[in-house]
Amino acid sequence: MPYRRLPKTDSARLKALKTVLENNNVYTVQNRFIDWKTLNRAQPAYDKLLTASEQYKMRMAAQTRNAPKMDRLMRNATIYVSHFIQVLLMTIERGEMKRTMLSYYGMSEDQTAVPSLKSAENVISWGEKIVEGEKRRVKAGGRPIYNPSIGMVSTHLDIFREQYNSQKALQEQSAKALENIQMLRPEVDDILLDLWNQVEKHFENEPPEVRMTSAESMVWFIITVVMKNTFINFIDTHAHLDGEEYAEDRKEMIERAREAGVSKVFLPAIDLPSVNRVVAMSKEYPGYCYPMIGLHPEEVRADYKEVLVEMKQILDSSLASDTRFIAVGEVGLDYYWSREFADEQLDAFEEQVKWSVETRLPLMIHCRKAQNEMVHVLKKYASELPGGVFHCFTGNEKEAAELLQFDGFVLGIGGVLTFKKSHLPEVLQTVPLSRIVLETDSPYMAPVPMRGKRNESAYVIYVLKKLAESLGVTEEEVARQTDENVKRVFAVDI
Repeated sequence: MPYRRLPKTDSARLKALKTVLENNNVYTVQNRFIDWKTLNRAQPAYDKLLTASEQYKMRMAAQTRNAPKMDRLMRNATIYVSHFIQVLLMTIERGEMKRTMLSYYGMSEDQTAVPSLKSAENVISWGEKIVEGEKRRVKAGGRPIYNPSIGMVSTHLDIFREQYNSQKALQEQSAKALENIQMLRPEVDDILLDLWNQVEKHFENEPPEVRMTSAESMVWFIITVVMKNTFINFIDTHAHLDGEEYAEDRKEMIERAREAGVSKVFLPAIDLPSVNRVVAMSKEYPGYCYPMIGLHPEEVRADYKEVLVEMKQILDSSLASDTRFIAVGEVGLDYYWSREFADEQLDAFEEQVKWSVETRLPLMIHCRKAQNEMVHVLKKYASELPGGVFHCFTGNEKEAAELLQFDGFVLGIGGVLTFKKSHLPEVLQTVPLSRIVLETDSPYMAPVPMRGKRNESAYVIYVLKKLAESLGVTEEEVARQTDENVKRVFAVDI
């Protein structure tokens, strides 16, 4: 029997069960071949999984809505807690307060720096310590610290803590809902396997033409088609598939990506020749491959101004043609290997940021060892930027927060997430899923278990799986939300 495999997603499981239940009425007692016991198991299993899935979606939606507000309130609370501690330590350094007073705040007498406030738990813990400590010290006769006052610190801390507790409750509810789904899956899969066996046995002696034309074979046909076509779909937002690395098997590589569930691939340009190549690929695979235009920072040379002039002409011409670029990229700054063309990179990057503002195309940004310089440029145009992707993000919580201060931007997450020593699984727990997109950066940085091999778009599934595991959500939810993020940032139909 073709396509003999069980669904990988809950929506596929529900579709398969629903198909069987809805088509059950085409049979009479005489020609029914799916036994009543299986059907009687299928209906309650369908109802339970549908209810659990809807509950999970509702809780995840509430959690996603709540996350941006919590992030904003955490930043405010962090600022006030950090500022108060800085003023406290400066007061001691100036000799206006004895070091022994630090014990009121849960600090040792040799404390000279603000403790880590990267996590929500640390902000709340230290906030509570300094609020309680300041009250105790003042009650003992000490002069209050102002600017900020402990009242302002306490107010922002209370607001954040309330939102944090609310988000934590939502996360616990989502986790419980997911646990309920996970408990139901084995029974549903067992029922579907039972259906497979019964359908296969019933039609095992029929020739293909009879299977596809007989009324009875409709259930067989619908089940196989449903199970073949309801797997997770997702998007690779960054892949250099135009490279010579795919010269021998580009067509087969694209087919592998389709079979893996990749519904679209976005192709960044890095120089003038690659602009032509990604445009050609987008015409060869319309509706699947989408081109960008930009000068990569590592391709910036002494003649970069002439290159940018020619690129801008191509971009301007495209606005009145069938060629549609979906982003300005891959652009940015890279000081990892050399700063030989550092000034030229800055100038080229800013020029292409202006293109983004002018055309309203999002930016696909590459940045290594240059985040301060990159942020400085973006801040000049912060109110005008249409959004974009910080490609291949591998930073910490603080760096993520700094990048996501720019509205409309998301983090591009690739194979590094799956590496054994990667800290991204922990870092991304502080980032809303609504601010993440998936990518491979093929042919580079293949994810585990393909690490060391040539990367390709099909492997983005491993990034998706690891992200779902790291965030404690379903793979289906990661695919759905990241696709929604792509639609929002790139204005591409999903």
